[in-house]
Amino acid sequence: LLEDDLKSGQPDRHERAAVVVGSLGRQGIPLLIEVIKTEKDFRSRQLAASLLAEMGPEAGDELKRALVTEVVVEQRFRILEVVDTITRDLRDELAYSLGDSSPKIRRAAFRLFERLHEDSYIELILPLARHKDIGVTKGAIRSLAHLRSPAAVDAIVSVLEETEDAAAVGVACCQALGEVGHSAGIEPLERVLALRRFPFGPRRWNEEVRSTAAMALKQISHPRSTEVLLHYTNDREVRVRQLARSTEMTDGRRAHAEAGSGD
Repeated sequence: LLEDDLKSGQPDRHERAAVVVGSLGRQGIPLLIEVIKTEKDFRSRQLAASLLAEMGPEAGDELKRALVTEVVVEQRFRILEVVDTITRDLRDELAYSLGDSSPKIRRAAFRLFERLHEDSYIELILPLARHKDIGVTKGAIRSLAHLRSPAAVDAIVSVLEETEDAAAVGVACCQALGEVGHSAGIEPLERVLALRRFPFGPRRWNEEVRSTAAMALKQISHPRSTEVLLHYTNDREVRVRQLARSTEMTDGRRAHAEAGSGD
C-alpha cells in the first residue's frame, strides 16, 4: 500500500505515505530503494530519494550498494538519475558507471557528473574524452564543458592538443571551449587558428575546425578574443574570414556607439 501511494502521483497520498515511511526508520529503506528502482515516474523516484536523504548516511550507503550490484540496466539508470539527492560522495560509483558497457548507463553517468559539478571528478571523465569511440569522446567533452571552470578548460585543451582525430574531436573541443566562455580558452583557440603545423606533415587543423575555433572565440566575452579574430579578416578560408569580418563590423559599431554616447 505504501509503495502504491508513493507511486501514485497524487500529493495527498504522497504526504500520507511519507509520514508512515518516515516513522518506519531503517525498515523503510528497502521499500524506498525498490520504488527508485522500479518506478518509471521521475517525480515519484525523486520523492523516494528525498525521503531516503532524511534517513541519514546509512540510506545513502544502501542506495550506492544497490547501484553497483543491480544487474538490470533500466534499474541502475533510474538510481543514477536520483542518487545525488541523497549523497554527493559518489566517486567510486561514478567511476564504475562511466566505465559501463551500456551507453544508457554511461550517458546517465555523464549527467550525474554534470550535476555533481566538481572539478575533483575531472580525472574520472578525462580518459573517456580520449576514447576510441567518437560518441563517448564527444559525450565526455560536453560534460567537461558543463563545469565552466579553468580546470575544465585545461582538460579540454589537453584533449585538443593530443588528439589524432583532428576533425571530429577538434570541432568538439573548440565548441566546448566556446560554451565554457572562459578567457583561459582564448590562447588554445588562437593556436588552432594559427594553422599550426606538425614538424613533418600537413597542417593540423582543417577549415571546419578553424571556423569552429573562430566561432568559439566569438562566444568568449573578452577584448583579447576580439583582438585575435581581427587578425583573420583576410584569411584564406572563407568561413574563418567571414566570422572575423563580422567581428570587425560588430566591433566598429560598438566603437561608434560609444563615441556617440560620449558626445
